[in-house]
Amino acid sequence: MRCRLFHMPSKVVTSRSSRRAWIGAIAVGLCVAAVILWIDHRPILIRLKDPATIDPSDGLDVVMNPFRDRGPEEAGNAFLTQLRAGPCERVLGFLSAERRIDLCARERFYRILSWQLRDRTDKRGSVKLFYGVCRLPLPLLPTNVWLTVVRTQAGWRVSDFECWY
Repeated sequence: MRCRLFHMPSKVVTSRSSRRAWIGAIAVGLCVAAVILWIDHRPILIRLKDPATIDPSDGLDVVMNPFRDRGPEEAGNAFLTQLRAGPCERVLGFLSAERRIDLCARERFYRILSWQLRDRTDKRGSVKLFYGVCRLPLPLLPTNVWLTVVRTQAGWRVSDFECWY
């Protein structure tokens, strides 16, 4: 037999549980609304980075906003496609001659096989894209590539290229 310290009518229990349900529903609704408003303005939802790693791609976990502006990424993908397929000197024409010669010699030896966007950093009018790029004849471990993409009147274009071979 169970002892009761006090007796509550079932009507009160139902009233309290329904009040809790309403409060819970309102709290969830407010959280969902806050998340939607927050998501609307950020291209990255979550960025986790292990500060103890040396390589920027090690220990990096990023969750991208599915509703982000993909224009800079499309420009970056088009640039990497051209770099893989076309004459390097033309694709890297925006760089100084000395830097272009050095990078093109490396690009001819370490051919791009595939790439994956790892991270991006947005600033007013420009975006820095960070890619993991698989190359041949290197082992199939991605190398780091950073592209700076700027907004122009004609759309997004790559303005800087940095790579770790």
